[in-house]
Amino acid sequence: MPLDTTRKNGVSSEDAGLFAGLTRQLPEEARGLLTDQHLAALKEACGKLKWGDHPVNIRVSIRTLFRRYYIVLIAGPERRSAERRVEERKYHRFSKVGNYLFLGALAFIGIYALIFIESLLFISLTQNFLN
Repeated sequence: MPLDTTRKNGVSSEDAGLFAGLTRQLPEEARGLLTDQHLAALKEACGKLKWGDHPVNIRVSIRTLFRRYYIVLIAGPERRSAERRVEERKYHRFSKVGNYLFLGALAFIGIYALIFIESLLFISLTQNFLN
């Protein structure tokens, strides 16, 4: 069964891409059992899963010696229900070693940058004052 990822019935190409990825993960025999109604319902569900636009949406990819890492900062008004936030807290804990290491490295870089900027300003201020 070919996967249709074109824009139809208000489904964006991003939603269609999510739909195509989801249906590709299904075993071939399960894909053959899906009716047009099933496919339409899956497309609609995929449209509801997207993140949407955020006022702050920063995505950075960093290449290291052995692999690439990515950093994403998303911010905007909270739209999730209290129940959903509680549920997600169970699966996405803040207290992970990686989170603390990242925040420590970020703090180190920030402090280093402030000291560097201050040293540049101090040097330029003293040179102007002595002349």
